[in-house]
Amino acid sequence: MKKLPVLFIILFSLVLLSSVVHAEKMGKLLFVPTVPGRGTDLDKIEKIDGELAASLETFKPFTIETLDEFRSAYGDKRTQRLELCSFDKDCILKLMRGTDYDLVLVGNAVYKNDERRFSFDYLVVNVKDGETKRERKFSLSSKDPFRASEEGKKWVKALLIPPDALLEESDFFEGDEELVAEGRPEKEEVEEVPAAAIAPAPARTRTPVKKLPSEQDVQAGLKQAYVIYVEGELERARQRVRQVVSNRCACDADSQALAMKGLMDAFASSNGKVDRALASKNSKDAVLEIEELSALESQLAAEGQKLGVQKESAFRTGMGAKFAEAYTIEADAFKRASKFVDARESYKKVLEYDPKNAKAAEEIKNMPRQAQALFMQGSYMADFDPNGAVAKLKQVMALVEESDPLYAKAQKKIKEIESHE
Repeated sequence: MKKLPVLFIILFSLVLLSSVVHAEKMGKLLFVPTVPGRGTDLDKIEKIDGELAASLETFKPFTIETLDEFRSAYGDKRTQRLELCSFDKDCILKLMRGTDYDLVLVGNAVYKNDERRFSFDYLVVNVKDGETKRERKFSLSSKDPFRASEEGKKWVKALLIPPDALLEESDFFEGDEELVAEGRPEKEEVEEVPAAAIAPAPARTRTPVKKLPSEQDVQAGLKQAYVIYVEGELERARQRVRQVVSNRCACDADSQALAMKGLMDAFASSNGKVDRALASKNSKDAVLEIEELSALESQLAAEGQKLGVQKESAFRTGMGAKFAEAYTIEADAFKRASKFVDARESYKKVLEYDPKNAKAAEEIKNMPRQAQALFMQGSYMADFDPNGAVAKLKQVMALVEESDPLYAKAQKKIKEIESHE
């Protein structure tokens, strides 16, 4: 009978353990790989990161995710930008806005040549209020760099336990930052002192908490930026969208703001490449960049429609003129090289984008005259350059209608040349 209480205790313990394991997670933490500093061995850092990530997985109160999960949720571009943040906490927090993470853990590693040791700094940051909750440092000998399996477990515990404090909103005054790294101290016993002997403490004013904009505020700012862009003021629009992105929102509209900023930055870059290609008369690059510019403009228009703006932008209106200029440069180059068929096709493209382009219309009108000159050149070259002559005469046939007498003459001349070969 004495064994029954022991059995009951064991069963009760198993039930408690099961409830802890299946308990709902307190929050979600993103582990950003250690940033390698000067002199670090990337293979060793990757090994240590792997050990630390494995140690984090044993920490039950939080759901632990790595950059792979972040990438699947928020895309390659945002993940790459997060990696480029390095150890810059502000940069990381900007990219974490609008995500469903509560905490982010980021590390920095430097190899110290004079000490022959790896120095690691780790931060645990609360994504919601942007404050550093924990900060720990440790080092590993270069001869024993893989102790992270055991050291990692120790430092993960030091960084994350007790876990509740990591989710608490920041509540400290300026000058009390040292409390953040070590956690709040326990209440100490102090010797009682007569009230008269205690000097009044200087009054401390709490730093006012900046109110976060709402999702509607962010979208209103984005709409304003897009309207400025629609009117053709690209730089002023980019400045406005940067202001929207820099303001903390911690809502879904943050990702919308980042998307518009990225598109406007890419549009500005591509627009500059177009202008440089046109200025240097590089028609090939100009056409490619204008096509890229057109695709970016379409993406921006889609973002504008989400915000309720249907008006066509000044950049879309002026896109035809840029294409026309690029194809005019291309057509003129073909004409100088005596490639009149190619030149005619490029001039036709000019008219597609600019139907009133007088130069392109005149050049196409003059193509039969160019065909006559080519026929004379082909006939003259028949004796000493038959291949070149045939090429000229084929251009003649491509430039005139089949009903034109010059077409039949060119065809007859080609047959004569080929029969003598």
